[in-house]
Amino acid sequence: EELNLSRHVFGVDKEYDDTERTTNHNNTRKSRGSFTGIDMVQQEPQLGFKTSTATTRRHFNLCALVSLALAVIALVTTLLILGAKYVGPPKQPIGPYKLVERQEGDDFFKYYNFYEGRDSVGSNGYLTYVSKEKALEEKILNVTYETDKEDVYALEKIEDEKEQQQEEDDETTLFELKQEPFVYMGSSPTPEGPRNSIRLEGKRRFNRGLFILDVRHMPAGCGVWPAFWLTDEANWPVNGEIDIVEGVNFQDTAKVALHSTKTCTMNDIPVGVSTGTWDTAQGIPDGKTGIPDMTLRYATNCFVYDPHQWLNQGCVAVDLEGNSLGIPVNQQGGGIYVLEWDPINRHIRSWVFT
Repeated sequence: EELNLSRHVFGVDKEYDDTERTTNHNNTRKSRGSFTGIDMVQQEPQLGFKTSTATTRRHFNLCALVSLALAVIALVTTLLILGAKYVGPPKQPIGPYKLVERQEGDDFFKYYNFYEGRDSVGSNGYLTYVSKEKALEEKILNVTYETDKEDVYALEKIEDEKEQQQEEDDETTLFELKQEPFVYMGSSPTPEGPRNSIRLEGKRRFNRGLFILDVRHMPAGCGVWPAFWLTDEANWPVNGEIDIVEGVNFQDTAKVALHSTKTCTMNDIPVGVSTGTWDTAQGIPDGKTGIPDMTLRYATNCFVYDPHQWLNQGCVAVDLEGNSLGIPVNQQGGGIYVLEWDPINRHIRSWVFT
């Protein structure tokens, strides 16, 4: 099966106000005081009663420590006030989105590195990922320019111009469909068994943004697993994973999954803020007895090792309308998948257009 990325993949971020002075809100620095020593001199008692040298020194030590603690508190408070007044808030995205990457045509692959070797442990596919050179040699990778016959808007414009030409008896050249770039990625069999396939890893790191994937055709059928996702594999699952598009076998409904460590759950999502639903988990074997738990639960815990969900299931949002993945999408001429990752406003949202 082949994956056809029609036109482009976008990665965009919000504009910044460069006039603001900023502080790093991710890392907190602690100030430390350095002392070479404190000399405490005690005078002889003058009031006719004895004073224990050791007790007096402990009293002075306690007073000194209290004074030092108060001084540190005052210093920290002053620095916080001055920082808020003169340094300003952390640098944050403001205003409309700004395009930072447009991945399409012959430039598409310059944004990615080709992962080589066996599949990751998590998916453990029966395949071997190959280099760009090997993929070109196997003819499972190419960029072609074709007429987009599925461009509904362009076809409507042609029909409008035809009607206008007939009305005005105009013989000028009609609007024609343009040649557009299409990126094709597929797989090929091998005598050894595992298929040769392609896995791309983006070169740029994102910590927020709006991501748009325009797909004309995606693999569908027994044994295939197309996916488009965000992750930091070297620090997984600590830094999380967001699966924007992921379909297995004949799956025909789009799902967006979030995988993380503990404490990330979707149990408190207000009613009415989404149009989808949650995936379910049922029949999970008990960790001690192995007996399946037939309690039907929604998969709203993003923790990859949650004992009441399938291993690495995560919290999975599911499209309610269906026909938004796989064969139905291919029959409809493709689909557009969008993810908005906005940590400032504290939400991750996704859309599917087919």
